[in-house]
Amino acid sequence: MSHLVTVTGTADTDSLGMILPHEHLVTDLRAPDAPGFGDAAVAEVVAVMAPRLEEARSAGITALFECTPLGVGRNVPALVALARASGMSIVAAAGTYRDDRVPASVRSLNDAEMDDWLRRELTVGLGGTDVRGG
Repeated sequence: MSHLVTVTGTADTDSLGMILPHEHLVTDLRAPDAPGFGDAAVAEVVAVMAPRLEEARSAGITALFECTPLGVGRNVPALVALARASGMSIVAAAGTYRDDRVPASVRSLNDAEMDDWLRRELTVGLGGTDVRGG
């Protein structure tokens, strides 16, 4: 049996219907050093996006890949709240965006440290959470 790693655990692929392969539910395109960057209020995100996800579920969509990485506003708590509110299986992105959006904390890593960081994103959790990237 195969499964997807989602923000709320694993989902058995045999139980899934249609999957959206590239979505952006929470994104912040301001400069990463802008005040409040990436701090979208979870309750507001859920209020706006959960009804859209419920509509998608009604149309037979059962999972989606949320492709917003670190550097463009990835918001793991909001993704978890959206999954719980809507019943949608959401797979979160690991890693970071292009060079000008890479946070200094990641930019300063050497190759071995970068490898370790990416592995932790997939096996331990994203950004200090226990929610693994998929």
